[in-house]
Amino acid sequence: MSSKRKQYIIILVISIIVVVLPFILSEDYKDKMNISFGLIAGLSSLITLIIAIQLNDRFDSEKNLQQKRSEEVFKLIELVNKDFIIFSLKRKDYHLSINPFNYDIKKVEEYYGKKIRISTHYLDFIRPILSSGAQIYLPKSIAEKVKKLDVIGLTYLSDHINENEIVVTARPTNFPQDSIGKPFGPEQNLLEFINQWNNLSEEIKNWIKSNYESYNELNIN
Repeated sequence: MSSKRKQYIIILVISIIVVVLPFILSEDYKDKMNISFGLIAGLSSLITLIIAIQLNDRFDSEKNLQQKRSEEVFKLIELVNKDFIIFSLKRKDYHLSINPFNYDIKKVEEYYGKKIRISTHYLDFIRPILSSGAQIYLPKSIAEKVKKLDVIGLTYLSDHINENEIVVTARPTNFPQDSIGKPFGPEQNLLEFINQWNNLSEEIKNWIKSNYESYNELNIN
């Protein structure tokens, strides 16, 4: 039996006792009624107090839960926004910097069709992000977007990449010393890769907008 059901049964029993008891203890009808009304008024106050306590407890619980959700969301933002993702092309001295929350699309759109290759440094970069995405208090809609960033495994390649491939690493980087691999599963191009990060950043922004009126004061574009 749930605690709420027990409370309702107790209140019902007390109410019956309050109504019946005066008729047992007093022989005078007027006294019976006065006592009954007094006890009923007292019982009503008690019930009101119990309801108020329950509502307050529920409000506090929801407030605490919301606070924990917010803490996990902002921890995730710090992880995602801390490093730039870099796309290292065949020319080892050429890098394109990307921030998931703010980047110039014109810098990368010409490379959208290139196939993704992953460096081990990128795996180090996303590891704490994936760990943050698995936290129980992180909103489910955001956690689902984080899961899509996971790299299940790599088939390691040589350092030589062709014109149709592009290497994803992270800053700071030791490229080209980092090992490079092809992710398991279907081929993914740069556009699909960037869209996964965009989906995460947009989901985070939407969640904050829905829960905080002061969203515009945050340094998130």
